[in-house]
Amino acid sequence: IEGAIGEINNAGARGLTYYSSGRDFFKQGDYVNAMTNYLEALNIFQEIEDKSRLQVTYFAIGLIYSKLDDFVNTKSYYDKAIKLAIQNQDTLGMTSILWASGLLHRNHNDPLKAIEYYNEELTLVEGFNDLGRLADVTARMASAYRVLGSFSEAEMLNQKTILYRETENDIEGAFKSMFNLGQVYLESGEFELAEGIFKSVEKDYSQFLNGEYNEIYYLVLFNLGMLSQQTHDHVSAVEYYSKVAQKYEELGINRSRLIEIYNRLSTVNELLGKFEAALIADRKYSALLEEVNADPTRELIIQLENDYKIRLAEEAAEEAELAQQVAESQLASEKKNRFTWALGGAAFAMMMVVLILILQRQPFIQNLAVRLRLRS
Repeated sequence: IEGAIGEINNAGARGLTYYSSGRDFFKQGDYVNAMTNYLEALNIFQEIEDKSRLQVTYFAIGLIYSKLDDFVNTKSYYDKAIKLAIQNQDTLGMTSILWASGLLHRNHNDPLKAIEYYNEELTLVEGFNDLGRLADVTARMASAYRVLGSFSEAEMLNQKTILYRETENDIEGAFKSMFNLGQVYLESGEFELAEGIFKSVEKDYSQFLNGEYNEIYYLVLFNLGMLSQQTHDHVSAVEYYSKVAQKYEELGINRSRLIEIYNRLSTVNELLGKFEAALIADRKYSALLEEVNADPTRELIIQLENDYKIRLAEEAAEEAELAQQVAESQLASEKKNRFTWALGGAAFAMMMVVLILILQRQPFIQNLAVRLRLRS
């Protein structure tokens, strides 16, 4: 990549190539190489003052930090992107950043702030005349209200979202919104309503998927497991949890969800008196937790950005040193000129003094000359 980009003469094209490479690495889950390329792109876009591409690069870096659950750095880059989106009058880009900012605060237990971002997004999206986008925003707002514990608002927004999805003939989106409505009932203690929704989605969605993997379907199973656990149907809970865990292990995905599932399986099996199964689940839980804590990706990415900042600081120091040398050279030249002018000025002043004295003594000199001629 370095060799190919080095041959590109146009700075903007080089920056765009770095950005595209970073995006490809991001999609592959290679956040270290994604960050490396994004930082190179960022440096170029800053040099050429390309605000539009700076905006998307700031947002892209923020997304990497969001994957690492780094709230401070994520928010910092999102805020930079929002500021530039306002300057660029990029309404469409702004909606994406507002969505991500709302999700960030929702995931970090600040649903009120999330709702503020979603309301701003809703105001912009209402001007698009796009029911699909409108459904996306109302779904996010419903989620934030659910986290806040405002279940009536969450129920109303989810029902509105289902209507939007069905109007757009978005069957998969409608199933997802029904699942979200079931979560609202589950968390508000409406267990019968929740069970009815989840089992309906499980039955109808499985037929719609035709055996293909879908995240929402397995989230429905996971929630049925939680519902069974809360209603003390531990046998069903183990069945649902085990089915989800098996699929996640098979696909090598959702490590954080697997940690929670194994923790729950350990608890439920212990309550059923299945101590060997509980011990196996607990060991898997501990191993996954240790694996996550030992993941070096976060430290590598932070080190990359620190190196980038150090490089910028060194470049700035070099520029400052060069500027200082130029300034010192100019100052020395100015001092020399001032000294020359001072000498010239002093000589001129002395000459004027002599001239004045001569003029003042002119009668005496004239008389002296006459006397000398007479004496001669």
